[in-house]
Amino acid sequence: MQIVAQVIDLRMDVRGLETKTERAISDIGALTSEVKTGLSAANKSTHAVEVDMAKLVERVNHLPSKGFIVGALLLSLTVIGALVIFQGNIARLVGAAPAVSSVTTR
Repeated sequence: MQIVAQVIDLRMDVRGLETKTERAISDIGALTSEVKTGLSAANKSTHAVEVDMAKLVERVNHLPSKGFIVGALLLSLTVIGALVIFQGNIARLVGAAPAVSSVTTR
């Protein structure tokens, strides 16, 4: 009799384990679908970052170089300096200022 009771208990334990196993398998299936959805969203955002990075690289490639900026600055300073130094000569050339004359005062 005792053996029969133990066998019945073992069958009940096996049925309980089967139920728990089925529940765990369904939970794993739900988690797997959630992970796939998360990976899909991460993949899309990674693609968006790659596209934005390519745009940024292209824009940076079109910026002027340091040599160009230094050259333009030096040229501008040279032209401004020449205008300041020769402003009297330029004014006489265009007739905006009278030529320097020796005016005698009495």
